[in-house]
Amino acid sequence: MALLPRFDVFSRRAGRGGAPADGQAAGAVDGTAAAHPAVPRQGAGQQLRRLLAEAESQDAAAGRDAWLARAVEHLVPDEARVLAVLAAEPDGTPGRALVHIHCMTPTGLNGESLLENVVGIGDAAPLALPQLVPYYVGRLLALDLVEIGPADPRLENDYPALLADPTVLEALTAARAQGLTPRVMRHSLRLSPLGRELWDLQDA
Repeated sequence: MALLPRFDVFSRRAGRGGAPADGQAAGAVDGTAAAHPAVPRQGAGQQLRRLLAEAESQDAAAGRDAWLARAVEHLVPDEARVLAVLAAEPDGTPGRALVHIHCMTPTGLNGESLLENVVGIGDAAPLALPQLVPYYVGRLLALDLVEIGPADPRLENDYPALLADPTVLEALTAARAQGLTPRVMRHSLRLSPLGRELWDLQDA
């Protein structure tokens, strides 16, 4: 998610806690795939029938509760910390600065993605693997717990710090060495309405 193979900085750092490499299970810690018990075909059918039966009596509120519960099951502790940082942002603020870095095509359009979801979170939370923040943000986006917004003038002083990150500098250097022109896309990151609803459940 965070990087294309061409500029896979994280993969080269896998020995230092990088994102799982292709073909490697996310839960593997010794270089072997994590064991996942196979669900028999009959068991899968039973699970599907159970879900369909629940859907018959499930209203919108119950459906939302089920989705939030399933979303939490998919989180790792670092991702919960990312949510905590975003939840601490005062109401009415744009959230946190975020950048994508793309290569420009000869016609000046955005082309290949070098880096995505680079955001300043590790400075505000004791993450176990701060180098995986782009990966975490990608997962949180897929769960609809966070959302990307436009650049905001109030974050103007935060963008230079993101561009000074070693991973960003390495990707920019690699792109320029190949004669490519990188382009920085400035955005912001905040909790989505669903993410805020999930966070507020702590006090329920």
